[in-house]
Amino acid sequence: MNEINQILSEKIDPVITDKLISEYTNVKKYHYYNDIEKTILHGARFAECSLAAIKNQLDSSIVNLNGLHFEAVFNEITSKPKKNSNDEQLALVMPNVLKTIYSIRNKKRVTHMKDALPDKIDAEYILSACNWTI
Repeated sequence: MNEINQILSEKIDPVITDKLISEYTNVKKYHYYNDIEKTILHGARFAECSLAAIKNQLDSSIVNLNGLHFEAVFNEITSKPKKNSNDEQLALVMPNVLKTIYSIRNKKRVTHMKDALPDKIDAEYILSACNWTI
């Protein structure tokens, strides 16, 4: 994890990087403990931090993680011109993967669900999507 943190900190604000790594670690930890609700919750927080990291990399702006409005930042990033395949990956593909993670938590109201199987499947997806993103 230290190597990933070091690589990210070279390109992204260290406060955002630290929070991103912390949330990623929490996703992995709670998935390991089979705590589905916390896996999904921290997955959404990871998505927020990742979106802030993308915005920081694209325009050097610092996003207040406590006041982040996911949809607004998502729309701003995805509407940016894409000059090459790297821009397409960073400003379109990754934000859309992050939006699926974020939407699972928001749309399902995970803490109120009674049926555990769909939530377990969602937790598996969230772990895989977080792994892919990082």
